[in-house]
Amino acid sequence: IIYYCLGINGDEYQVANEMLLARCRKAKQSLRITKVTETEFVKTLKHYIDEIKRFESISLTKIDYHRYIQSKDIYLYYLEWKKTRSRFNTPEYFEKFIMTQFSSWLKKYSVVVDRKEPYNTKDQEALDTIATYSEEIPYKGSINYDAFNVYWIECLRKKEQNSSFSDERYFILSPHKNLKKWDMERKLDVPLIIAPELWMVLLTRFISRGDDDYKSFVNFINIKGPKDEAINNKEF
Repeated sequence: IIYYCLGINGDEYQVANEMLLARCRKAKQSLRITKVTETEFVKTLKHYIDEIKRFESISLTKIDYHRYIQSKDIYLYYLEWKKTRSRFNTPEYFEKFIMTQFSSWLKKYSVVVDRKEPYNTKDQEALDTIATYSEEIPYKGSINYDAFNVYWIECLRKKEQNSSFSDERYFILSPHKNLKKWDMERKLDVPLIIAPELWMVLLTRFISRGDDDYKSFVNFINIKGPKDEAINNKEF
């Protein structure tokens, strides 16, 4: 979601996800990321910057970038950013620009970074559970950050022991289909992973019905929305 909101994956994703976060704030929901997610963002960005540096001397264009660059969205974003700057337009400055955008995003939507784990990081049971999740959840790279985040939220849920969707306070919003599939296969009473578009639908339907935002969001994510404004319990 962070990359979407910063516009790295395109304007449409940015508008749609900013619309979602604005609606969350309107509903007075707390928006948070863990320090694990923050670390993932910073390290992933560093990886992309290093990748751009390696191929910078080749003078890649939009036409041939796909032959060399795996992270095509951020490279195209870099090319557009660079075109508007005659100075201070190196990959190093681009990295600083993205980090500034990230800080502004945190402030704009009052996103809190949780820096204290809700569990003992030396506890063997916790480490074993995270290791198991790391094996089960598909991921790229050397660290399965999703495994840490899933266990983090599970620990927060255990403290409150809510058993219904309406009472549960902690969810992970993620567009990753494989992560959502893994969570669904666990058949929890209350799912832990929620797709951003589903959360937007729930917010709009149950908190501010009738707003034009719902139709706009449906257009962006290309899903078919219910014809009626009301939604019954079975559909929910």
